Amino acid sequence: MRNQSSKRVSFAEKRDDSNFEGQSEAHDKQLTSNDEEDRQFNTFSQQCLQAHNYYRRKHGVASLWHKIENWANTLAARNTFVHSGTQGYGENIYASTSTSVTGRDPVDLFYAEIKYYNYDAPGFSKATGHFTQVVWKSSKSIGVGVAKGRYGTTFVVVNYYPPGNYKGQFSANVPRPR
Repeated sequence: MRNQSSKRVSFAEKRDDSNFEGQSEAHDKQLTSNDEEDRQFNTFSQQCLQAHNYYRRKHGVASLWHKIENWANTLAARNTFVHSGTQGYGENIYASTSTSVTGRDPVDLFYAEIKYYNYDAPGFSKATGHFTQVVWKSSKSIGVGVAKGRYGTTFVVVNYYPPGNYKGQFSANVPRPR
């Protein structure tokens, strides 16, 4: 995490196994044992993002995921918690006053909305919109922005592309957990 004056952005392909409900203890241990691999991936993805943006600047094109990182920093600077209203991406936002926020914390919170989702009557509701965006089958990539506000609040913005939560598409895009 960074203070509000610095920025961190990561980009990752969304995997079909993003559902954390019922994960096994062995899977949790596997996640922990891959810390070095995760650090290497983060370094690699950051370098890749920087290289893309270097060449994009040469052509006067906006940086990739620029709005995500700026919005996390805007939330931190304003000490407020609202969606950006950006079109073309799905968006989940998270804020915490905890001193030890992990990247999994917001996703676990978003996913916890599963308990309110009705698979027999699929559709959007404010009580489940974060969950359905996390597992939305047609979303293929995410961008993450994180910033720390002046009072210690951590703000996280996750954008999804293509966006989810489209009316009439829930049955095809929000499958039951296996």
